[in-house]
Amino acid sequence: MRAPRDLVSQGVFIVTSAAGSQTAGMTACWVTRLSCRPAWFGVAMHHGSHTREVVLAGGCFCLNIPASDQAGLARHFGRVSGRHTDKLRGLAWRPGPTGAPVLLEVAAYIDCRLVGQVEVGDHTLLIGELVEEGVLRKARPLPFRPRDYGQGRGGRGDRGVNARGRQRPEAIDRGRTGRSGATGPGAGLAQDGRGQGDRRRKIP
Repeated sequence: MRAPRDLVSQGVFIVTSAAGSQTAGMTACWVTRLSCRPAWFGVAMHHGSHTREVVLAGGCFCLNIPASDQAGLARHFGRVSGRHTDKLRGLAWRPGPTGAPVLLEVAAYIDCRLVGQVEVGDHTLLIGELVEEGVLRKARPLPFRPRDYGQGRGGRGDRGVNARGRQRPEAIDRGRTGRSGATGPGAGLAQDGRGQGDRRRKIP
């Protein structure tokens, strides 16, 4: 039987950041809204996290919200450390206003500048203020399901999903490349940072 603490509903987020030419990203469930005015968000990262180090160095993070069919993308960012692996390689993305990478194939994103940090046990609560948010495609967000990550019954879930998070890799257009060198359906967006379906709102 699962402990009550494990029954708390959680979403799935891909948290990205950048410091100079260095980029990083990780899958996180411990993400929450902290304040309405100003619009602040918090994400808890383990002290040993490489992405945490990049967030602290670069002063920014982006909460990328994967769609319900992108469990594979979430696994991609959660499977290995980014210390020696470029997790953004081969993916379509563009830098947001803060410099943090915005993944162009997710459902939506929330780009934040780092405004504070609090040490909480073996994690750091990183606090970010909303700078820009946008919807990239109409889709339901991905909920956290232990089976998608090899936990509990059901194993790894949709094994046919590749690192891009799509269930039909043959539908990916590999012929277009954006500014980031990424390929895929959203790669053309990376050239000018805007594209069809990219409804964004910048916070003054």
